[in-house]
Amino acid sequence: MDEIIKGTTSTGFEFEVLKENCDSMELMDALAELEENEFKAGYVAKLFLGEEQKKKLYDHIRKINNSTRVSIVTFTKELIEIFNSCKTLKNS
Repeated sequence: MDEIIKGTTSTGFEFEVLKENCDSMELMDALAELEENEFKAGYVAKLFLGEEQKKKLYDHIRKINNSTRVSIVTFTKELIEIFNSCKTLKNS
């Protein structure tokens, strides 16, 4: 059975990440490319969270910002918080 890391961001987004996603070279490559190409952010989220949770995160961001668009700033903050939570939980 796959081990799952669960958490909630400060804005209330509940996420589940497969522990194996924290140990992915494809994710590492995408993160490295992100610095040169910010358009990779959605791809990073898809690799890390999966397509379904990425869509849920987008909807969550629309809701908390009371907007029809997904704020890049809010998305980045949420994704960083999820990464940090997973790193903390993985090392505990």
